[in-house]
Amino acid sequence: MSELNELCGWLESRLPELLAEYKVPAASIAVYAHGEVIDRAAGVLNKDTGVEATADSVFQIGSITKVWTTTLAMQLVDEGALDIDAPVRSAGLGIGVTSGCGSHRRASRCKRSSHPGARRWRSQGSMRSRSATM
Repeated sequence: MSELNELCGWLESRLPELLAEYKVPAASIAVYAHGEVIDRAAGVLNKDTGVEATADSVFQIGSITKVWTTTLAMQLVDEGALDIDAPVRSAGLGIGVTSGCGSHRRASRCKRSSHPGARRWRSQGSMRSRSATM
């Protein structure tokens, strides 16, 4: 428990310093160790309103899940547990892949390199294809 108390003290003093140093408006962190959870937050959720971040604050993580998922998938490839060129459904994850023409045949390599959020938009009366992630 003394290690967690020490970590709490470090987070309380260092987290605000790190936010200022890296120009991050707010952050929240939780650590689980030895059956205990500690959490700390610092900064403001909105610069205009000045609402302070708490350990219960909800942060929008945006597209970070793509990077995280790809990192984990590549670790499985390194361990020989995942074939990057096999169809996505063959991974046995129990998830359905229903989007896109022929998605059941697409390899995981193809899925990770596709442009998520592709949509059609109207500009000056003509249809153009545009990636929503641009």
